[in-house]
Amino acid sequence: MYKEIKQTTIFANPAAFTGAHLDPGNRWVAVAQMAPWDSIERKYAANFKVKDNGRPALPARYALTSHLVKEKYGLSDEETVEMIRENPYLQFLLGLEGFTSRRPF
Repeated sequence: MYKEIKQTTIFANPAAFTGAHLDPGNRWVAVAQMAPWDSIERKYAANFKVKDNGRPALPARYALTSHLVKEKYGLSDEETVEMIRENPYLQFLLGLEGFTSRRPF
């Protein structure tokens, strides 16, 4: 017996995707909640003495967690950015306030 399943699209029923909540048991949620991010950010920021010279640095959390994702999956820099762009759990890991389809950096 075969039962056909029709693919729904986000455009046909966007409400089905907007109310989603992250699973607190997800491995990336757990990793995000393990680190003392405020302390890490303060120590990282201390490395940037000159404030008006050059492009501003990305937050330490972006640097550390995106590198973690890159190494975990063996990705290129470009693929790491795309993986993060597509995955709400990875965006949570980076510390974004909500899901976005834009590149985080």
